[in-house]
Amino acid sequence: GKSAHEIQELITKSQEEVNKILLVTKDRINEGKSVTNEAQDSFVKISEDVINMVSVIEQISAATQEQDIGVRQITTAMSEIDRATQKNQVSVNETAQSSNELVEQGEKLSKTTSEIERLILGNQSITVS
Repeated sequence: GKSAHEIQELITKSQEEVNKILLVTKDRINEGKSVTNEAQDSFVKISEDVINMVSVIEQISAATQEQDIGVRQITTAMSEIDRATQKNQVSVNETAQSSNELVEQGEKLSKTTSEIERLILGNQSITVS
């Protein structure tokens, strides 16, 4: 009798211990699931952040390319302005030279006119006398 009772107590204690182990194991599994879900959520968040970062980097790259194009256009425009300025300078120099030549020719013409007038007037005064 006593040994059957002891065996029954051992079986009951063993079942209680197994139930405790099962509860602890179930709790640990649930904690593991929770940690796994949190880790998965974190990875999803990191993935979304990486996608956003790639988008921002692409936008920066596009803006940089646009700026590069703008700088090239400005450089081209400045070169064209420089060439136009040089052409204008050449035109100004040619105009100044032409003006100087016209002034010289005007002076020569004035001298020639004066000489002709003197010759004519001088001849007239000789003829009149």
